[in-house]
Amino acid sequence: MITAQVEPAVVIDWTRPSRRTFAANLTWLLPAFGSALLSWLIGGFTLQPEPLIRSAVIGGIFVLLMVAEMITASTTRYRVTADRFELTKGLLFRTRKSVARSRIRSVQTTAGPVQRLLGLQRIKISAGQAAQQDTITLSGLRVADADRLRAALRPTGADAAEADPDTLLIFSRDWLRYAPLTVWGVGGVALLALVGYRGLGVFGLQPEQVWAWAAPLLGSWPLWQLVLAGVVLLVGLGIALSMIVFVEEWWRLRLSRSGRDWLSMERGLLAHRRLGLDLRRLRGMILSEPLLGRLAGGARVEPLSVSAAAEEDEENKSGSMRYLTPVIPRDEAAELAGRVLPEAPSLADPELVRHPPAARRRRVVRGLVVSMIIVAGLLITALVTDQPWWWLGVGLAMIIVVPLAVLLGTAEYRSLGHGSRGGHLILRSGLLDRRTTVLAHDGIIGWRISQSPLQRRAGLLTLTATSAACRRGGCTVADLAPDQAADLIRATGVAGPAERS
Repeated sequence: MITAQVEPAVVIDWTRPSRRTFAANLTWLLPAFGSALLSWLIGGFTLQPEPLIRSAVIGGIFVLLMVAEMITASTTRYRVTADRFELTKGLLFRTRKSVARSRIRSVQTTAGPVQRLLGLQRIKISAGQAAQQDTITLSGLRVADADRLRAALRPTGADAAEADPDTLLIFSRDWLRYAPLTVWGVGGVALLALVGYRGLGVFGLQPEQVWAWAAPLLGSWPLWQLVLAGVVLLVGLGIALSMIVFVEEWWRLRLSRSGRDWLSMERGLLAHRRLGLDLRRLRGMILSEPLLGRLAGGARVEPLSVSAAAEEDEENKSGSMRYLTPVIPRDEAAELAGRVLPEAPSLADPELVRHPPAARRRRVVRGLVVSMIIVAGLLITALVTDQPWWWLGVGLAMIIVVPLAVLLGTAEYRSLGHGSRGGHLILRSGLLDRRTTVLAHDGIIGWRISQSPLQRRAGLLTLTATSAACRRGGCTVADLAPDQAADLIRATGVAGPAERS
């Protein structure tokens, strides 16, 4: 008996990326031209042989990358059937992927400045959980094709009609005051300066030549003035970089809810990002309060979603929904969390159970040990060099660092807390980034208990609620008493510890 093979119903027939993607790939030539131009300028408007060869090598690498991208784009085809998404690409090595539409967790579109100018978008399709092979990226799609594909691949059964979305949050210029409250801007400027300094030799310029050029400009400045000017310049550039990154990533932010099951985000100044989250996979929320932002009354909101956790474990990129907001006023962040997950307890000021005094003692002692190491290092340096300012550093460290360690240890202890209310587990911890986590009881798979030798001596333990929605597989709170951990497990109604170490 011969059975006829039935062709599946086609939603989108075989489609290829736009030919305009070849123009977008020409941007790979910009680093090559930039390298040659920089070598020409540094060489005094003459092309020296050694820098020219290095620039040619750099340019050749980017040309090969451009050719590889063009071959991939020219051989890419995709289609959507009633139950599957299919992709084929490759010239020498043909690759074919097929993913069930029911397994697709999120579809995200992004467009950089060049892509927006050419009317193109990049789309990322995530399926499975934290698996690199289950993420498919398509570049160079026309806007109409990307919108049609995103609509066709929306999670099956999700109530995501965008005809009348409920706007939850829009960008406010008042948030800009929180942009400088981060150390990453200063760190980024320092890293760029270090990379630039180390890369001078590529263009035939030695660091000594830079110092020789800068020496007449600095004149006879005292050392303390040079150090102070350097710190001011570093902080100023760091603040400027933080502002630029903040505006580029979060400008025109709009969070909207369509029906009950779909959360949409649009944001970005130069690179436009359009992201979506299936709320049926949402298991909780996190109110994250970075130290500097917390001092200014700011916080940001992070979803605890199965798909978001999978993408975060896979890669940490700006085109993800790890955070729903930048650092914004804490009250606004808590209100947003409540609107996205109305059945959860409020994140504003949850009632939490304090941890035992032994937890505070552990943090204070840990801070004192670190401070004593710093003091010992300064003391050894003072004894070896016999310079008076090192002895001054030892005294200042004893006066400032040691009391500061006690204050920070006490502040970290005050951030600790846990509880269970309204069908949700509540955990709070952290000093540099205080995180208040609300996790639904039905999102907990099991429990993991661990004890270090010092914890066993202090009569404490670390409890982890294992969940697919939490990054690295679990939401953790440290230094509970055993009876507190037992009470918390019983309150959630989830079975006892699955693992113990």
